[in-house]
Amino acid sequence: MSHTYLAPQPHSRHEVVLVRFLFALLVWDLIPWSAEIPYTGQPNPVGLAGLGIDLTWITRGGTLFWYNLLLGGLLIPYILGRALPFVTPVITLLAILPGTLENSQGYINHDTQLIPLILVAQSVWFIWRAIRHGLGEKGLVSPERDRGAIYAAQQAIAAVYVVSGLTKVKESGFFGWIQKAVNYPIQLRKTNLSSYYSTLQDPGNGGSSLSGWASGAEAFFANHTALGQLLLSGGLILEVFAFVLLIGRRSALAVGCLIIFFHTTVSLFMKLNFRVNMEAAFIFLILPSLVAWLEAWSERRTRLARTRA
Repeated sequence: MSHTYLAPQPHSRHEVVLVRFLFALLVWDLIPWSAEIPYTGQPNPVGLAGLGIDLTWITRGGTLFWYNLLLGGLLIPYILGRALPFVTPVITLLAILPGTLENSQGYINHDTQLIPLILVAQSVWFIWRAIRHGLGEKGLVSPERDRGAIYAAQQAIAAVYVVSGLTKVKESGFFGWIQKAVNYPIQLRKTNLSSYYSTLQDPGNGGSSLSGWASGAEAFFANHTALGQLLLSGGLILEVFAFVLLIGRRSALAVGCLIIFFHTTVSLFMKLNFRVNMEAAFIFLILPSLVAWLEAWSERRTRLARTRA
């Protein structure tokens, strides 16, 4: 299997189907089944809500149940590779609406925004390909179509991190952001106290005051500012140079592993939720290489068995 660089990589049938199936599950998981977003208004409308569209209907009655059934029904042809120029944009819209309603409450939640961005990128790719090559593509796997879809998702992931990194650099400068590590214990305390006063549960040992690893982490970073600067600089470098993942399979695998390590560390110390980002990184950056390695291992074992026979 030949490889090019800074271009869509070749993917086997198993890679394409598994990536599409797991991503479909991730999209479906994005939407709650019950009224877990019981908003009755849009006090600070953004996005489609900012255009005057009332999205509160999503949380009325049993709407979310049927909403999920509709989304699940559309994800079936998505997994099967059918009518993608039509199905994917509708899935994108369904994925965007609940998040838009939530973000219209006066605060912005970035936890799940990567998934709609990936869907937007794939929708643009499927529509563009249909315009250029027509709607005649059928079958579970179409090599050129599907390698482009995976690459579009990888571009969306890279864009999210690069923009985040450049925003930090624009705000504070590269070294200025790193120097802010001395304030990291303060940020930890703010985050931990916010979690405590929101849930009345200690992020440390479950008591009524901050304890355990929560206060221990604060003390550790207060006494080891150099380590805090190292962590912040490593995260910033990862974000700014995340576009490296577009070079090829190995770079995507390496950046994907670094993203998961980075978010795991941040989640541990800051109690922030980056599950969706880590799952998307695994699906689009790490999984293809793992499947390719397993296929190559299986082929070697098969050839060896035939040789011995």
